[in-house]
Amino acid sequence: MQILCTLERQPELSVGQATSLYYSHLLGDDGVSTTSDDGKSTPAEQKLFVETLVSGVRRAQTEIDALIGRCSRNWRLPRMAVPDRNVLRLACFELAFCPEVPARAVLNEAIEIARRYGASESASFVNGVLDRLVEELGRRDEPAKPETPPATAIA
Repeated sequence: MQILCTLERQPELSVGQATSLYYSHLLGDDGVSTTSDDGKSTPAEQKLFVETLVSGVRRAQTEIDALIGRCSRNWRLPRMAVPDRNVLRLACFELAFCPEVPARAVLNEAIEIARRYGASESASFVNGVLDRLVEELGRRDEPAKPETPPATAIA
């Protein structure tokens, strides 16, 4: 989300440049290090995953923005706060283009990010828009079906 916000404010940057800028700020170095402040590993796969998500959002942004526009009642995208708009874009990308990611996981993560980086009403706003988006995309997670034991013959 922070990389998308950076790209919105500095559109001349490439996804790779914005990602490197984010990691260099996060890690306090050139962004290539494999450990963070708390000693946890930040492997190259994680950086590649982040770049893939951000690139996907950028490539499909017109379609994503149209979906968000249809699902956000009384709010046009330009009126939304930058963090809210970009957390919605990221979640929308995952809901629309990453069917292997459970919808509930996308919503929970987006709401938590909105709560952390947005205004006091951001989490509720993001939740409402994403609920409508999930319905529009038909992405309601199926409840887990209980396993039924095989039928046994009655003697």
